Amino acid sequence: MSTVSQRANLLVSYLGSPCSTSLASIARRRYCSNVSGKVANLNLQIPVRKLNDGTSIPLIGYGTGTAWYKSDSGRGVDRKLIDATKTALKLGYYHLDGAEVYNTEAELGIAIEESKVPREKLFVTTKVITNIEDIPNAIVTSLKKLQLDYVDL
Repeated sequence: MSTVSQRANLLVSYLGSPCSTSLASIARRRYCSNVSGKVANLNLQIPVRKLNDGTSIPLIGYGTGTAWYKSDSGRGVDRKLIDATKTALKLGYYHLDGAEVYNTEAELGIAIEESKVPREKLFVTTKVITNIEDIPNAIVTSLKKLQLDYVDL
């Protein structure tokens, strides 16, 4: 395995993303350096799609579901998820995907705050649990956890 592939795999294992295969292939196509624990600069340009209302959505997002799912919301904040999300943001992943049922909205909110990435650059997705009786309240609760005024989807 080449040094570039080894570094790409190291980066992928650090991020722990369910979409790690895509990240590995992107990283392998570009020379990346992960020296002294610094985040590689891949000059990643994730394609976007313009929607009918003029909103642009990045076609590849960083999800917090499968790999980061917490079955117990009382487990507390997962610092590894916060750091992984901040790394994804540094790499250019501005579409962040969360959901109430993943129990990771608090980590997404902290990562967004700590990253200092302007809100306007982000496309944040969350979902409420199925069969919920009070959807407006569920959205307000999610916004509080995310520390945001709105979500994009």
